[in-house]
Amino acid sequence: MPVSLAKPGFRNVSVRPIAIVIALVASVMPGAYTPGMLDSGRLTAIRRKLGLTQEQMARLLGVSFVSVNRWEGGHSSPTGPTLDLYLAIDAAVRTGHAPETIRQAANSERGAFLYALFRMAYARPRGRSR
Repeated sequence: MPVSLAKPGFRNVSVRPIAIVIALVASVMPGAYTPGMLDSGRLTAIRRKLGLTQEQMARLLGVSFVSVNRWEGGHSSPTGPTLDLYLAIDAAVRTGHAPETIRQAANSERGAFLYALFRMAYARPRGRSR
């Protein structure tokens, strides 16, 4: 569902919540968010790391089973917000978050899931203060 961002002196702009999350991550951590194309093997590896079937991955991403099947078969590639989700899931797993934690977050309301996922993927690790 689009969110309205109205500020004094600016026209009313409608933006999707995931775009807001991506913009925030990109502004806080320059270089941490680097979208790129994922080949079919990497897409399959991401799904398998989570221990999901193609149908379950499709539900998590908010797309059809056919889309996931075509992407993993190399017939097409995810774009836009779906590509962003794949990259965030991959980053969250690579930073050491358990696949079970990501799957549990996916059971939350969509906005809460996106927030948790992008935080797992791109938040700076908390270190000791000097």
